[in-house]
Amino acid sequence: MRGTEGESVERSPWEPLGAARAPEPARFVEPAVKTTTKITATLLALGVSAVLAGTAQASGPGTPDQARAATPADLRLTLTHPQGDASGARTTTLKCGPAGGTHPAARAACAELGARHGAIEQDPAGGVCTMIYAPVVAEATGTYDGRPVSFKKKYGNDCEMHQHTGALFEF
Repeated sequence: MRGTEGESVERSPWEPLGAARAPEPARFVEPAVKTTTKITATLLALGVSAVLAGTAQASGPGTPDQARAATPADLRLTLTHPQGDASGARTTTLKCGPAGGTHPAARAACAELGARHGAIEQDPAGGVCTMIYAPVVAEATGTYDGRPVSFKKKYGNDCEMHQHTGALFEF
């Protein structure tokens, strides 16, 4: 079929032969180079902003994480398994501000302790523990930020204890 000025026009097979067609509106297509340039510039600006914000936050003199980790603590942590074959207790020391002592994960333990403002227990993490009864007694004595600490609690098993105490008794 021929159009009005001699160009070929495709018609749908369901369109009547004599029906007049409305002209299609002109479409503006932005060149791909301009679009790519705009996207790249936007992503670059967002990335630079995020990096600058992160740097400013991390380097601030009084960020909460630094203040919490620097809180002085001097704790003696003891784990006892009263029904196990090994009746002995395991003990370690934890010092915070700066992190140290004989605790194998002193930095993580100090960070968690600081985040909880010195509380030994936390709300249980969202994990799942087995229902195997293998009691463990966790004990902490010493000082945190100049205040005396005296904590002793019996848990059903190691998993339950870690759910409530985090990295503090991971030794």
